[in-house]
Amino acid sequence: MAPGCLILLCYQSVLYPEVPVSVQKFLGTTLKSRRESIWIIAGILELAKAGATTTQFARKLGLNYRAAQGYVEGLVGSSHLRKHLKSRNMVHELTEKGELFLAGLKVIKRDADEVFSPPRPSTVLAEDQSGPYSPWRGSRPFRAQPETRQ
Repeated sequence: MAPGCLILLCYQSVLYPEVPVSVQKFLGTTLKSRRESIWIIAGILELAKAGATTTQFARKLGLNYRAAQGYVEGLVGSSHLRKHLKSRNMVHELTEKGELFLAGLKVIKRDADEVFSPPRPSTVLAEDQSGPYSPWRGSRPFRAQPETRQ
């Protein structure tokens, strides 16, 4: 994980302390004010693995209730989630189709993080940066002439 992501993750832990660490690690930098719908859906699917209500989705992902309800209804309609009554609450759980979709999103997230992570610093240090074919080899370093006022 890139150093900036770690700082952002710590910052997100302060903003969203109730979001489980597994969801925070999966979402990474997506818990900001403007998020892509696909990563909100990924967060809902991740939380639904243990079963959750629409209110829990809204609170843990920082959404308003209506927005969370819209996402959940869409996922139930596409059969990525199923709902059942548990005591007094309607609980949403992940279906097999939802598990496959979440696994695919995790692969995409991992690959995207790999592509967009900053390059690693080189551990090889050269004594002389100029090679035998360098145009600067053997030339003197440039020295600016002191300014004189007239």
